[in-house]
Amino acid sequence: MEDVQKLLTALLRLRDKKDSSPRALTQAKRWAFARGDYVGANYAYWTGLIPRTEEAKTEWAKTIVTEDVIGPCLNRIVGGMLGKDWEWSLLPEGAGEALPPEDERVAALSDWHREADAWGVLKELAFGTLALGSGSLRVYIPDAYAEEAQQGAVTDLRGALERIHVMFVPAAPSADLGDG
Repeated sequence: MEDVQKLLTALLRLRDKKDSSPRALTQAKRWAFARGDYVGANYAYWTGLIPRTEEAKTEWAKTIVTEDVIGPCLNRIVGGMLGKDWEWSLLPEGAGEALPPEDERVAALSDWHREADAWGVLKELAFGTLALGSGSLRVYIPDAYAEEAQQGAVTDLRGALERIHVMFVPAAPSADLGDG
């Protein structure tokens, strides 16, 4: 664990250091490194010598050996935080006891949690936040359902939940994300 902390500390120091050189650790590089790409497209991340001819590059690329250590380390940390899905219950306001799992409200929320892959999206958020230092969780209703919502066409909890989507956004949500 101490080695992982040292690695992450070193990565954060590199992130905070403003460097405009080709060796700078940009967000794009951090994301690629976390996903196991240490070379980059057209060897953009490679800091050593690169052969000049395409034939030599092809042969040279076969000899490159990289060991993906960042991604698996981050996955272990995420697994430690979010390895097992939470056990939860629904306790209506003023009620003394939680509703049983067979209750239609609990069933609807459980189905949405599973079908929207809310737990998987939380894991993506944790991975991305560790890799990039920031991330956003977007909870939204796609534009396709806006008219239904305005007309009051959906009146039950299950139907309303089916329209709620969640997604991890790796960068600050400054651009138009559309319907994801």
